[in-house]
Amino acid sequence: GVYVQLAKRWLYGVVDIDMFAGPSEVVIIADETARPEFVAIDMLAQAEHDPEASVVAVVEGSELAERTLSLLASAEPARREIVARALASRGAVLWVSELKAALPFARDYAAEHLLVATRDPMGWLGELRHAGTVFLGEAASVAFGDYLTGANHVLPTAGLARSFSGLSSNDFVRWTTWQHVTPEAARRM
Repeated sequence: GVYVQLAKRWLYGVVDIDMFAGPSEVVIIADETARPEFVAIDMLAQAEHDPEASVVAVVEGSELAERTLSLLASAEPARREIVARALASRGAVLWVSELKAALPFARDYAAEHLLVATRDPMGWLGELRHAGTVFLGEAASVAFGDYLTGANHVLPTAGLARSFSGLSSNDFVRWTTWQHVTPEAARRM
């Protein structure tokens, strides 16, 4: 949340921090086999996190896009005001005629959460390098990662997944390199 980010900014340089992150974001790649209800539900689940949350679906074909948009418009989520603000400011349903066109977008966006709801989600794994965490298959809801599946929940946002991974124990290890040159080696160099 915003308070955690402000505290990190205040302490940055005083103590080591993991990364600046937030607000929450999801990119969903869905082919014609995806159920629009699942796409819309995952979008709504992330939109309710924060009015600044970013929720984007890149879907194959205009029919899936229209059905997803219709479901989003008719939804009545519990956190209605927050969801509405997130969808209005940073929400989108984009459609492509061929799903491979979603790859450059997903790579450039480098989202915190990336859901692949396709016929063969495992077939995409080698193509999806820039994401905080990848959810494979329509049933692998991002909400499960938020609350149940035990995956890391401190993830890069705002495109930082192009350069950073999620928080791990390596982030708390500090090492120093050392170099030793003997007089013989120094003469040869």
